[in-house]
Amino acid sequence: MSYNTSREKIALPEFGRNFQSMVEYINTIEDKTLRTKAAYRLVEVMSNMTTAAKEGDFNRKLWDQMFIMSDYKLDVDSPYPMPEREEVNKKPMTVKYNVNNIHFRHYGKLIHSLIDKASEMEDGEDKDKVVSDIALQMKKLYLQWSLDNVEDSQIFQDLQILSGGKVKVNPDLVLPSSEELMEKERDRNVRNQFNNRKGKKQNKKKKNRDYQKQ
Repeated sequence: MSYNTSREKIALPEFGRNFQSMVEYINTIEDKTLRTKAAYRLVEVMSNMTTAAKEGDFNRKLWDQMFIMSDYKLDVDSPYPMPEREEVNKKPMTVKYNVNNIHFRHYGKLIHSLIDKASEMEDGEDKDKVVSDIALQMKKLYLQWSLDNVEDSQIFQDLQILSGGKVKVNPDLVLPSSEELMEKERDRNVRNQFNNRKGKKQNKKKKNRDYQKQ
């Protein structure tokens, strides 16, 4: 018995070995007119067997795939030029990730952007309020990241570093304690879970009522 693992690899596994064999057979037809007719017929069969959306250059893709299965040797009067082997096998360009040189990734890009905006503000009550809100959010994010207590001094120090020393924290600023913030976060999670369960029950009751009305 012959297994596929012991056979020669096929060009496009998604079409299977039968299509590969049909392309190879068409390539052996000596009469070019008959060979072309057979190629058109095979493309039609490939189209019927394909479940993908048939939009744009769908028909051209089928011809390209048939040429690929023929190892670029099929000589027929195609409505499209044969694709270049080098173009088909060309590796895609490497996409560089935008890391943005974030110093403290647990704070996220948004905090960095907010600090940059605060750095441009004039000194005064409005800036102090913005800096206070940023520091509070930084502490919440730090606790989510470390799940451990963090002193306000650490948050203020990180804020100073991220702002390049442009943001000055009000010396009288006191943030809620780590325990208080974590307790609020737990309460919020409990409320969300309760609301989710409540919403599911309400949806289930509504579906039952709608079903009974039918």
